[in-house]
Amino acid sequence: MGQRHQTADRPQPASQAWTSHIRCAESAFASARFLVSPGRNCELSELRSYLAGPQHDHRWPVYMNQSVKTPGVQHASMSIVLHWVSALLVVLLWTIGQTVDWVPDGPLRVDYRSVHIALGATLGFVLVTRLTWRVTKGGLLPALDTGLLLVVARITHWALYGLMFVTVTLGASNAWVRGDSIFNLFTIPQLAPGERALTRLIGGWHALGANALLIVVGLHTAAALFHHYVLRDATLRRMLPWGRP
Repeated sequence: MGQRHQTADRPQPASQAWTSHIRCAESAFASARFLVSPGRNCELSELRSYLAGPQHDHRWPVYMNQSVKTPGVQHASMSIVLHWVSALLVVLLWTIGQTVDWVPDGPLRVDYRSVHIALGATLGFVLVTRLTWRVTKGGLLPALDTGLLLVVARITHWALYGLMFVTVTLGASNAWVRGDSIFNLFTIPQLAPGERALTRLIGGWHALGANALLIVVGLHTAAALFHHYVLRDATLRRMLPWGRP
């Protein structure tokens, strides 16, 4: 009896403890809850132990919010590159658009506008590539959000895509209506010569779309920081271009 009781109180071997953590984590990830079955509470400490353990497979997808580090859980490299290139182009294009009128008339302004047009065409190409990649290859991990946050996140993402498409399209239309010169090398054929009202209209819509796009980008950035500093999950870290989150 004494020996049997002493054996029962003996701590579990490390392998058995890890097995318990793994089973608990697998069930929690599958159900996205800590309570995985009646009478079986999966403690957060067990999940942390599993995620930090040497047996952790770096390809394991983390679907739930948690504040522990998730080594190796990162979006595909192509998705990360396209994301940050898009962000950089949007900021550069908006900045040039806001400052182009500060440049004196002449070759310098022509070159400045030409850079804006060239970057806009680049953003259009990146957008098409990004949408094609997302539809055909995926490359994005499942969202960490649930419920209303997930709905808002998806609306924001598609709003970004939509506003980028509209703004680039209006920018191209503006260049055609204006008949802009590109680096004084060639001139885009002017589709509506003398139609100043149309030029002002399209230019105004283009500026409005660019401002709306920057506002949504700001909201998207604020949401990423909220995830990182308040919810303390891996939403921002797994989109960073350096290292592992």
